[in-house]
Amino acid sequence: YQRRVHGTVGQGTQSTTPLNELKTIEQSWSVADSPTIGGKEWDYFSAVCWLFGRDVYDGLGGSTPIGLISNNWGGTAVEQWSSPEVYSKCGAQGSGNLWNAMIVPYTVGPMTIKGATWYQGEANVGHADTYKCFFPAMIADWRVKLNNEMWFGFVQIAGYNYGAGPNAGDLRWAQMSALQLPNVGYSTAIDVGNPTNIHPTNKQTVAQRLSNSALDMIYGVQGLKWRCPIYTYAEDQSSGKNILVTVSFDTLEGTITTNVPSYAKDAQADICPSPLTSADCGFPTLSLTNGETVLANVTISADGKQLVFSAVASVDGLRVSATSYGRSSWPVTKFFTTNGLPVIPWYAQLRCSGSVDCINKMNKVSQPQPDNSMQWYSRN
Repeated sequence: YQRRVHGTVGQGTQSTTPLNELKTIEQSWSVADSPTIGGKEWDYFSAVCWLFGRDVYDGLGGSTPIGLISNNWGGTAVEQWSSPEVYSKCGAQGSGNLWNAMIVPYTVGPMTIKGATWYQGEANVGHADTYKCFFPAMIADWRVKLNNEMWFGFVQIAGYNYGAGPNAGDLRWAQMSALQLPNVGYSTAIDVGNPTNIHPTNKQTVAQRLSNSALDMIYGVQGLKWRCPIYTYAEDQSSGKNILVTVSFDTLEGTITTNVPSYAKDAQADICPSPLTSADCGFPTLSLTNGETVLANVTISADGKQLVFSAVASVDGLRVSATSYGRSSWPVTKFFTTNGLPVIPWYAQLRCSGSVDCINKMNKVSQPQPDNSMQWYSRN
């Protein structure tokens, strides 16, 4: 193999001022093999980064050299990787200590970089609004400082018991804000997580989705499926006490199914394990105009392109103000595309809840197929 790797860079070095050189290098350029990649218990290199590089190399026919630099620090926040300009754009003051020590050295020259992969976010759980600004601003700033519109690929954080409430779900949705920028790809780890281990062992699925993104977007390799269904809008057709909302998706490749892939079953991604509650597991909800939030039953539309949320309200005449799916630490994942990609969790307000114009347009909802129904009140 002509793959070459660089060991973990900079761990142990942080700085309050910009550095022109990397101060910590655990491993210089080395041809990839078991000792140089694994080291002692994988100390030398990021597993996802290595598998990503291997898959890109193989996807290009095994003839294009791939250089990888593992430049990471576990348990850190996005702010630590951000420049003063990013802080200013997001209404704050400061300079990331890891930006100064581990990113600035690459801007000297600057170094030519084809792309970057990013697997981070856990340390920002509970601060989704901040992340929604810092993350895309950081990507754009890196590109300016490196003088390079490089590809950027990120991993949506895995399912794990981060604690009660919607904070982890909101962070995942905030991560998707990076897609407002051009040349950004992604992978998701929601369906390969572990409720008791923040570092799930299935790195292969995560890396393959990420490498498929890079092969498609950078190198134009055709036929690779990596785009998950992403919420785009919802239409309210509620009548009387019967609440009915149809959710549509962007980047839907194939159709939606309740067939759970084997790797997701292995991770029990489709199960809400005890003692977690429906809120911990992100069961689908409908927020109503009287302030009430109810659990929803979910079905797949007849054409397989939409999800239909339904519930029975306590009184007549209520409308839906917001919908959610998987908005939690451990997002129970029961809906996938026929290509084995999970529906991305979301929380979103309806664009025109209760509006006459909006209601008049709600005539396009496909009726759900009863045999595709998925009951969310149980742990099955």
